[in-house]
Amino acid sequence: MRFFLIFILAVSFSFAFDFSIFPKAKNGEIMQILELAPLENEDEKLVKIEFGKNLELDCNSYFFTDGNLTNQNLKGFGYEYYKFKAKGLLAGTLMYCGDGVKKEKFVKFEPEIYKKYSSKLPFVFYTPKDVKVKYSIFSLEKSEILDKKAK
Repeated sequence: MRFFLIFILAVSFSFAFDFSIFPKAKNGEIMQILELAPLENEDEKLVKIEFGKNLELDCNSYFFTDGNLTNQNLKGFGYEYYKFKAKGLLAGTLMYCGDGVKKEKFVKFEPEIYKKYSSKLPFVFYTPKDVKVKYSIFSLEKSEILDKKAK
């Protein structure tokens, strides 16, 4: 019985995803990994992935203008990963902020991407060290076939 338990544990841990197959992060960048939990009806879920920075800013609306996202294939394995590059050129509105109070805001780069929810494979991103990866999960609320034709 003890042998069987040890065997089951060894087999289950041997199937953990091996991230050492991915390239090492280059100077000035980090590897960020998004692993999603298994869910029922994963095909009815969507993941929105955004890149940005947390900054102390006034009441204006801000955004970054220079994000570049490339999808790359891990040769020999068929897995994909993403490389995000940006210089951090900040733009925004020029409204008067009477109170002068600054708040921490998540300022986004473009582009954002939408992917099907998948707990089977992780999403791997290489970003500059100061860039955060933010994700949101959306669920299908209603699905039906349009049955009405224009008159």
